[in-house]
Amino acid sequence: MNKLSKQQNSVSIVSTLPNTNSKEIKIYNAHVTDKRLRDFSTKEDLMLMNSLIVRWATYVGVETPEASQLNMLSNFIKEHFPSFNAYDLKECISMLASQSLETDAEHYGKISPIYVSKVLKSY
Repeated sequence: MNKLSKQQNSVSIVSTLPNTNSKEIKIYNAHVTDKRLRDFSTKEDLMLMNSLIVRWATYVGVETPEASQLNMLSNFIKEHFPSFNAYDLKECISMLASQSLETDAEHYGKISPIYVSKVLKSY
């Protein structure tokens, strides 16, 4: 119920703030209500992070990282982008795949921490 009331309040922001769109409101709502990556600690959280990295690899057309690499990348993202949430990652991946994210990051055939960092900083 708390999430619903916050979302209803933020939707009314659209009418008072110029130059905002529904995507920006969704990102804001997720920022306010969703669990931050720094708080990810359960097996389900790890599975979510790993599935997002697999989605990322699939969307950009590279091989899916092995389990140890998935865990390393998950820990890297959690450590260096602790205020992000799962919605931020999903949105970033979507923007990257649709080429609407302005970045010069190149994956060179695999998802690496440097590549991840460049992309997430561009987001």
